[in-house]
Amino acid sequence: MSNQLDYVLQAFNSYVDGVGKLGSTEKCSTPKIEKVMEKFRGGGMLGTRQIAMGYKEFEWEVTFNSYDPQVIKQAGLFSKKSITLSNTAALDGDGGATHTASLTCRGQFMTLDPGGWEAGKLAKLTVKSSLDALKLIIDGTTIYDIDVEANKYIIGGTDEYTWIANAL
Repeated sequence: MSNQLDYVLQAFNSYVDGVGKLGSTEKCSTPKIEKVMEKFRGGGMLGTRQIAMGYKEFEWEVTFNSYDPQVIKQAGLFSKKSITLSNTAALDGDGGATHTASLTCRGQFMTLDPGGWEAGKLAKLTVKSSLDALKLIIDGTTIYDIDVEANKYIIGGTDEYTWIANAL
């Protein structure tokens, strides 16, 4: 049994519409993958079970250490343009292991929170986005690739939504 620590985040960078923000991102909340579950108990069943009915909305939140105009201008209310949001990361582990991670998302800004402004302090900006696509790659291997608009749901290299898309 191994007690090794591996895949420990050492540094990350965020990108907004393809523009890197190295050094200006303070923290980032990557999308939570959470299933929508429905309780079900059919006739003759001993008890209730839950059935997966899809996923809850995906969200991405990042706090910038500056009031960045390039980020702010992506928040058009009536814009149908989705924004590419991404993070790259350097990870390491015991025994000298090094890893790379890339999370690429597509969505629109929901919230731009400039917080409070105070003289002599950083004017931070927290952005929250609603996502319709996300793709995680670690060490060159796609872990998941979920695209709500394209009906794509690839987990570990297998598109588990193909049978539904074909049926429709």
